[in-house]
Amino acid sequence: MNKKGDHYAFEEIIFVVLNIIYFFMLIFFVIRASSGAYISEQFYAKQIGLLVDGAKPGTLLSVDVTKPYNTAEKNNMDKGNIFRIINSKLIVQMSGSRAYQYQIFNDVDVKIAPAYRIVNEGNGNEVFLDIYIGEKNV
Repeated sequence: MNKKGDHYAFEEIIFVVLNIIYFFMLIFFVIRASSGAYISEQFYAKQIGLLVDGAKPGTLLSVDVTKPYNTAEKNNMDKGNIFRIINSKLIVQMSGSRAYQYQIFNDVDVKIAPAYRIVNEGNGNEVFLDIYIGEKNV
């Protein structure tokens, strides 16, 4: 009996299964990146993190977050959880998938306002996030 063909069939099945897994991972990434939330999460986390790292204690930062607010609203997210700070990490989440985290290196007490400030301008609402930089952590 010739069992040489059995090994080739097994290798072909493994090859096809791995290609299917790779294809679905690629599709998942494209869908997530096309929603606009993936890149915006990184952008806003890094920009706000850099602002906090450069701020002195006693500073009040007001950041325009109209685009992430609208993106989270479009993705049916809880708008109160778009921006969070947990254990010196700024967490930004605008979609139901994973959130983006940015480590804050400045050793200060950072507090995010519990509510957004919505300002009515001529062409629509502008949404601002207030961030208070407190004294250094001890």
